[in-house]
Amino acid sequence: MFVSFLDQIDHEIIEKEQVIQLFAKIQATDLEYSNSGYLALDMPKQGQIILLFWWVDTTHLILRYDKNIPTVQQGESWLSCNEDLNLALFDVGDDTWLPLNSIISLDDAINVISELYDQPLNLSNQIKWQNVADVMWKD
Repeated sequence: MFVSFLDQIDHEIIEKEQVIQLFAKIQATDLEYSNSGYLALDMPKQGQIILLFWWVDTTHLILRYDKNIPTVQQGESWLSCNEDLNLALFDVGDDTWLPLNSIISLDDAINVISELYDQPLNLSNQIKWQNVADVMWKD
């Protein structure tokens, strides 16, 4: 799986165990210049699966799962969901606005990442998800 991790790794193939270690060992200084990245799986003639992530702090993240299949007009996009009813948007950095109810724990994020490596075509059942189309975005 291709991984871009903060300002440390830029679109390199990284094994599951190494990625989990990157997340588990995050320090506040790692988030000084960047707080985001992605894991991407390219499937020739089938599309791409992308898991975007944004760090809120060293113990909380927001995840977005995108399934981009070329034979489908609209791909599927899902945000992590913590079951909080607070749908207010906040700037997670670089003028990227995301709902407060999408913040999840680092442990939950690591479980989702582990499952993504094992079953990338399936939306993880380790957490709840909300469809991106259902979020009331700022204009």
